[in-house]
Amino acid sequence: MTTTPYQPVIQVIMLKNQEYLIAEIEEREESPECLLTNPYRITDLTYWDYSNMNTTHVPTENAVFVSSSVEKEKGKDGEDVIVTQSDYILLEKFPKYTTQSQMYLRSDDILTICDPGHLVLECYQKTVG
Repeated sequence: MTTTPYQPVIQVIMLKNQEYLIAEIEEREESPECLLTNPYRITDLTYWDYSNMNTTHVPTENAVFVSSSVEKEKGKDGEDVIVTQSDYILLEKFPKYTTQSQMYLRSDDILTICDPGHLVLECYQKTVG
């Protein structure tokens, strides 16, 4: 009989407290029901840059660009101001302040588990290595 090697399943976990995690998940029969390997918290970053302020926000190096939009507004003095909104994803080690790469999670703490979008998955694979 041939056994296939274990393939980690990378999933996004939405916790009941509305936090999002991404990790390799191994489901178990006994409690706690989920073993997470290399868990990271998914954080959204949004920056607004205004043309009349001559500033440009630069995200941290491990943030991944998601999208941007540009709008025109009237400034206080009536001149046109270009507003650029830039959205990023940032992965933060979870839980903080530990070197552990594995943790258990009870099913009572989970709202749902789903497949990651391609940008989140790409960011995770780049971060984990």
